Formats: sequence, C-alpha cells, structure tokens
Amino acid sequence: MKARSFIQFTAPSVLLMLGLLALPLLMTFWLSVHNCALDLELVTVQQTGPFGTQEVTTQRARIGADGRALQTCSFVGTEYYRKLLGLGGPAGGQSAGQSDEKSAEKSKPSSTEFWGALRFTLAYTLITTPFILGGGLLLALAVDRVGKRLKGVFIAASMLPYIITPVVGALAI
Repeated sequence: MKARSFIQFTAPSVLLMLGLLALPLLMTFWLSVHNCALDLELVTVQQTGPFGTQEVTTQRARIGADGRALQTCSFVGTEYYRKLLGLGGPAGGQSAGQSDEKSAEKSKPSSTEFWGALRFTLAYTLITTPFILGGGLLLALAVDRVGKRLKGVFIAASMLPYIITPVVGALAI
C-alpha cells in the first residue's frame, strides 16, 4: 500500500480519535489545574405571593456587556492532586494561624477515599478478569468440540445476553 493511500485511509480515524479522546482529556487536565468561579453579587428582590410582598436578599451572577455571566479563573496547579493523594503541601485557603494537624485532618477523607477506591478497583479487576477470560475460553472450547449441527445453537445461546438487552430496552421505550 502506498503511503498516500495509507494516510487517506487512516486520517479520518486518527482525527476522530484525537477529537473524541485526546481533546477531552486535555480539556479535563486544563480544568483540573484551574479554579473557576462565578462573580456573584448580592441583590434585593421583591417577591409577591399569596400572603403579600416581601423583600428577599439573594445572590446572582454578574452579567458582562456581552450578556454572559462573569467568571474569575485562577491557576491552582497540582494542589488538587496533592490534596487528593494526601501528599501535604499548601492547602487552598489555609490561614497562617491554622495548624498542620488541622490541615492534615481536612485532607485525610479525600485521601482515604481515593486510596480505598483504587484498592477496590484493582482487586475487582484482578479477581474478575481471570474468571471472565477463563469462562470465555471454556465456552469457546465447548463450542469448538460440539458437532456442526449443535454449533449454531451454542453460538446463539452464548449471544443471547447481547441480544436480549437491546430488545428489552427497545420495548421499554
């Protein structure tokens, strides 16, 4: 195959993969190292109801000249990741008078949640993967050893879970 033909054949797939995988991944990383918040203002509004009119103070986003809500974004770097992993470092909003013990206590819950979730995910993956692979291998060997007449029945039976789920979903709509 010529290089030009290869590029023409693979370019749509590569561009689609970049657009659907790489771009969202880069955007997610950018959002994780920035902290964006709406600029809020206090407003007093009058609410009229069945029991009369009352003034209520509430918050709303400031609106810019273009009609969009104003935001303030600041670069926070890897602070979120350090806090998540419990690696210490400066915590956001920590005042000078706050002790290190208090900041360590604040970072512990997210740290233990992360490590607990990681342990569960790894254990689940390491336990279920061999069973799934072994079950698939045994099913394939069973289908291979069955005679030609029953092979279609075994293949159809093994495909039933993939067929029934969309059918039930379609009928439920």
